[in-house]
Amino acid sequence: MKRTRGVCALVLLQLLALPAGAQSDNYYEPIPYYNDNPFLFCTLGVPGDCWAPVDPATGTFTITNIYCYNPISALQYARVCPKAFPNGPQGAGAATE
Repeated sequence: MKRTRGVCALVLLQLLALPAGAQSDNYYEPIPYYNDNPFLFCTLGVPGDCWAPVDPATGTFTITNIYCYNPISALQYARVCPKAFPNGPQGAGAATE
C-alpha cells in the first residue's frame, strides 16, 4: 500500500512538472507572416488585419479598425511575442552608448 502511494505521488509530481517544461525556452510556433520572422511580426504586427503592436514583451496590441480586425493573428501575437522577446525587441527604441 505504501509503495502504491509513493508511485502515485511520483507520477503526480511528474505531471505537475510537465507543463513547466513545455513552456521553457524551447517554445516554437510557426508564424505565417513575414517568412516566419518573429522580430518583424512582433514589431510591425499585421496592419492588414487591423491591429497594431503596443508592447511585444507583454503581448499587448491595439485594434485599429474593428470591422476588419482579425483576432487569430492578434492572439498569435499575444502568445508568441512575450516568449520571443520577454524584454521587448532588442534595440527597439533603446539608446546605445
